[in-house]
Amino acid sequence: MGFASPICNNQGHGQIILIRKEIKHKEIDVTKWSSENLHLVGIELQDQPIRYVINVYACNRSMKMDDWLVLDNMQSALPCELIFCGDFNARGSLWGNTVTNPQGEALEYALDRWSL
Repeated sequence: MGFASPICNNQGHGQIILIRKEIKHKEIDVTKWSSENLHLVGIELQDQPIRYVINVYACNRSMKMDDWLVLDNMQSALPCELIFCGDFNARGSLWGNTVTNPQGEALEYALDRWSL
């Protein structure tokens, strides 16, 4: 089958999204939501149940509660179904971790506050 050309972001630690050739898609511009601490790359899918996929890399020990507001802003700006995936560098009891770190507490609060 094979994959289409990778959609990537070389900022910081780098990210990539690989899509099978037969799935219609296009890269979306996520630069207005990206920051020094939050690296993003995104795609829009066509003729799929999920419309957007956003790959997130949150720098370790850098994200505070309000920093996660960006995800809510993206959710509001991008219509239809949206999936956030990636490395959030957040540990929290909400998703089964036995250890919670400050970044995890901040993300748990944001998930609850903004219905992410």
